[in-house]
Amino acid sequence: ARANARLNGISPSHVQQLSYGLDTSQDFARTHGTFDFIFGSDLVYNANICRMLFETVGTLLAQGGCFCMGHAKRDEFVENEMLSAAGAAGFCWDEPCAVGEAPRASGMQGQLQALRAHLQTGASVSSAFSAATGVGQRVLLYR
Repeated sequence: ARANARLNGISPSHVQQLSYGLDTSQDFARTHGTFDFIFGSDLVYNANICRMLFETVGTLLAQGGCFCMGHAKRDEFVENEMLSAAGAAGFCWDEPCAVGEAPRASGMQGQLQALRAHLQTGASVSSAFSAATGVGQRVLLYR
């Protein structure tokens, strides 16, 4: 994570390991607060952690914050458990559009699709947010 932040010009940055779950995320939030943006990729490989993942994100995400999760479908059971846990925690899910494909929806859905398309071209996160939404700060992705 440190190397990734450095390669993407995010400096200074702080990287810390966090176990999923309500208790650990509440302890973390007491020490570090909540976050406007939470990004994650390849977070779910096992159906047993889905509920704990969304408890963690729900605890650490600031009101009106943005959670962007990269996920590759690998197993239908795990996928269904992840979507169920996300919905139970108040999050919604949208299928991404292909790179270069025009967004299929307007408003927030269109912004999400445009953001994904920009990120897939290798754009930095801040550039992709700005290009997809017209704003450089906060975009509600989920919840």
